[in-house]
Amino acid sequence: MTVHIRTLNAGEWRAWRDLRLRALADSPDAFRPMLDEEQAHSDEFWEDIVGSTADHPRGNLWIAELDGRGVAMAFSSIDEEYTTVYAGAMWVAPEVRRTGIGGALLGAVVEWGSESATERAELWVTEANTAAVRFYESHGFTATDDIEALREGSDLVVRKLARPLLRGR
Repeated sequence: MTVHIRTLNAGEWRAWRDLRLRALADSPDAFRPMLDEEQAHSDEFWEDIVGSTADHPRGNLWIAELDGRGVAMAFSSIDEEYTTVYAGAMWVAPEVRRTGIGGALLGAVVEWGSESATERAELWVTEANTAAVRFYESHGFTATDDIEALREGSDLVVRKLARPLLRGR
């Protein structure tokens, strides 16, 4: 099993789109957008999203590939003050969960933030997704008091989790 974690380049929008749509189909309550909304986007939309993020100095789209096939994804960005790295849109394919791929992907995001001298990592997680909450807690994240509805009209709640980072590590 060969796992490779990397950021996407501007022209790799199909890889992000395919993982994103698969994630929304598998875990709709983990994401704010709905599958039908994301499926309706044009190729140009996906190309723009991936291109603008790949070209941004404080943003990345990450994928984990197993034997050359995309099996996990995450988004990251750093605030303008370089104090906080945000992780989001994280998803790991069901067939590779509990293999360490998710931890390695999250670790890459956190390390990137730490190398960029941020002090803190933050993310949002659906409270009802106890497996995801436990996963993030096992990587040093703790609950904050910040909560929101997952999306308008939803009874599901997302909570911000955070952890300190060692600057410049």
